[in-house]
Amino acid sequence: MHHPEAILAAQTALYEELVHFFRGAGRSDLAKAVETQRRMIDMAVTRIENRDAYRRPALDMRRRSCCICPGHMSAYVYILRCRDGRYYYGSTNDLIRRLALHRAGKVRSTKPRLPVQLVYFEECQTPDQARQRERSLKNGRTRRKTIDLLIGSFPRERLAPFA
Repeated sequence: MHHPEAILAAQTALYEELVHFFRGAGRSDLAKAVETQRRMIDMAVTRIENRDAYRRPALDMRRRSCCICPGHMSAYVYILRCRDGRYYYGSTNDLIRRLALHRAGKVRSTKPRLPVQLVYFEECQTPDQARQRERSLKNGRTRRKTIDLLIGSFPRERLAPFA
């Protein structure tokens, strides 16, 4: 398996060679295009590295698959317990980011009910499945007792990365 740093170094060297070649051939327009492309890739790599550093601690605990596979996108349905004892049900494709938004008071429906605590989550294969599961939990037919059993039986060690 290749190391990302080695790939990035080889890619940077290739871009520098292309820029040098195009400038030598009198095609400064193409050299600028290559430089622009390299800067865009550098910015994308930085964003990916920052995102991965932000997410990495909890990924193994959630058994999240790599989202590099085309057509595969994990999504989550989650339940938060609010300060007033009520539950908030939601779905997202990035549970860590969404939980951070809740805790920062940037979600209108939970802002007046802070602090919130994650008490349950499950992974779904698609965002549509997660929204459907969220609706089924919010549905009046899902009895309070059923939700309490669901939360009570959820392993606490799976919540540890989100504490």
